[in-house]
Amino acid sequence: MKTSARNQLIGAVSVIRRGAVNAEVDVILKGGAILTAQITMPSVAALELAPGKAVVALLKASWVMVGVGEEAPKVSSGNRLRCVVASVTPGPVNSEVMISLVGGESIVATISSESVESL
Repeated sequence: MKTSARNQLIGAVSVIRRGAVNAEVDVILKGGAILTAQITMPSVAALELAPGKAVVALLKASWVMVGVGEEAPKVSSGNRLRCVVASVTPGPVNSEVMISLVGGESIVATISSESVESL
């Protein structure tokens, strides 16, 4: 599959919470972390999603937020995954942060270089 999304996480659907317009789909990644995706009900039907079905979650690097500290940050995002920074590739405006999740998966985040310095 060709896509501009840098992060392609392989997992399996665990739970689907259906709403009138959208559904929340929990995906268990190989290391046990749970990623929740919000997709439209027509997409749930078109993809024939059901618990146990293998899926690929796509996540653009620019959509990943990075925080530090033991306490979960107070943000509206439902996905908060514990991880360790594996590497930082600095740039003049934005930097690339490689993050390692439990179980071996990696996620790349593109954040401002100013944010890298402040974190």
